[in-house]
Amino acid sequence: MPGPIEMRPGSRLERRLLDWLDQPDPQRGVHFASDDGTWEFVAYDRLAGDVREAAAGLEQMGVGAGDVVMTVLPGSARFIASFFGTLLRGAIPSPVAPRTAYEDRTTYLRHLEGVLMSGSPRMVVTDPENAGEIVAIAATAAATGPRAIPVVSSEAVAAEGRRASGVMASSSPRPPDRSPSNPNVEGTDPVRDPARIALLQFTSGSSSLAKGVAVPASALEANINAIARWLGFSPGLPVASWLPVHHDMGLVGCLLAPICCGSDLWSMSPTAFIADPGRYVQCFSEHGAAFSAMPSFGLGYLLRRARMDDCSGLDLSSVQGIVLGAERTDPRLLQRAQAALGAIGLRPGALLPAYGLAESTLAVTGVRPGDPLGTIRLNAGGTKVIERRSDPLDTSGILTCGRALSGTIVRVVSESGEELPDGTVGEVVVEGASVAAGYWHDGNPLSSTRFEEGRLFTGDAGVLVDEELYLIGRMGDALKVRGRPVFAEDLELALVHAGLQPHKVVVTLGLVDTTPTVLVLLEEEREAAVALAHDTIRRLAPTTSVLVRRLPAGSFVRTSSGKPRRRVLWDHYV
Repeated sequence: MPGPIEMRPGSRLERRLLDWLDQPDPQRGVHFASDDGTWEFVAYDRLAGDVREAAAGLEQMGVGAGDVVMTVLPGSARFIASFFGTLLRGAIPSPVAPRTAYEDRTTYLRHLEGVLMSGSPRMVVTDPENAGEIVAIAATAAATGPRAIPVVSSEAVAAEGRRASGVMASSSPRPPDRSPSNPNVEGTDPVRDPARIALLQFTSGSSSLAKGVAVPASALEANINAIARWLGFSPGLPVASWLPVHHDMGLVGCLLAPICCGSDLWSMSPTAFIADPGRYVQCFSEHGAAFSAMPSFGLGYLLRRARMDDCSGLDLSSVQGIVLGAERTDPRLLQRAQAALGAIGLRPGALLPAYGLAESTLAVTGVRPGDPLGTIRLNAGGTKVIERRSDPLDTSGILTCGRALSGTIVRVVSESGEELPDGTVGEVVVEGASVAAGYWHDGNPLSSTRFEEGRLFTGDAGVLVDEELYLIGRMGDALKVRGRPVFAEDLELALVHAGLQPHKVVVTLGLVDTTPTVLVLLEEEREAAVALAHDTIRRLAPTTSVLVRRLPAGSFVRTSSGKPRRRVLWDHYV
């Protein structure tokens, strides 16, 4: 039976968050995509200088050890300077989505107000374009808090750091705030203490309101090192990313891990990827990127928009691994992607389904590069595995999310918390070095994801077979139909297979006057889509009441990472 993922050749042991500042490589760094189609290269030695400048500026502006500094910036050199400068100061960085991450302004402002009230930051660092809206929201949040929340530009922080004449932020650190509301009080060194909180990471809010996850430095470093071992990161293997840096996958997996490993990074914004996904492909074909990550819907968008039928001159042979996370991966999508991208050099086994969540810093399980992709089928009750296959790929089965990363233990438990045997569906529970310390100020007590005595009860339904995890859906997004659980994700996938457009359909479940009800929301223009959705759900969930609503484009309420907010949609439309 296979064990946990081990160190792969070429990987270096135990990278720490700030080690790269000591001897930054002037030959490697981050390539930022410019609007004119070029790339701006910023070497690590220059970034290290920017980080020290930002740390000095934050100190001069009154930020102390243990303070929260929220950064509302897109992925940029200024974001990197603010994030690592906050760490160097001994404070707690907390990336927050910029306005461009949300389609609806009202939804964004409500999210921002909630994050500011929950996080109680000492300061917000942003850019001039966002400052006006943030100042107004910060004033509202401060009305219920202990103090006003200053909103400053990243340029002002840098200027203050330069004015301080290069004084190191850690040369005379202030004592940490030891009030009961601040958990960041352990240890004596506010910069290097592994027990201190090194990241306040807000969840995407797919199953509830966004919650602040308190991630210790030890957990952040453990997850970065586990990812490096899993994929084989090394300085000579570049990484490409279009993911937002306020989200765990984009931040930890595609920004912090490459920087701490000393790898070149080719960085695009989500907007740039949407406008020109072919440019993302060129990161591999022209610039030799070896690794990347994205949600499954990003892969589907890439196949639809990057003109794979006109791919002369493209070469993906440099790719060693593209991680697919954030949502269940459809085996049919994976099969299409392997065929299309394999024609231009993508090696077999380079598409890597994975599972993770902010409460475990990021990555929990993942398929190793080159390993076969297993699929399973469940019994009629949806409670036990009746078949597992790996070759050929079963396109109608449930796809593996791989094995636990090093330092992580994954179990599946019953409703009473008892560990279940292999092949039995239950709740996924995670233990190990990457599990966060808990929710900031106790978070949302109604959340189905919870921390108990060092264990993370994820609220996700899954099953283990030969130590591989197969994810099924959220425990709260299910109904009992004739004694078996039916998950929203399964019904959504079935509707796509029936002919509805991916990402244009959302299913949410609940009770209406004690009657199990399936609500199908469509952003489809075709009138026939309503009948198709109704007939498909009636066949799969025959004893439920089925409601189908056709909505204008852009009606779906989504998190900043693109997941549908099913509870919000249910409450709004039922």
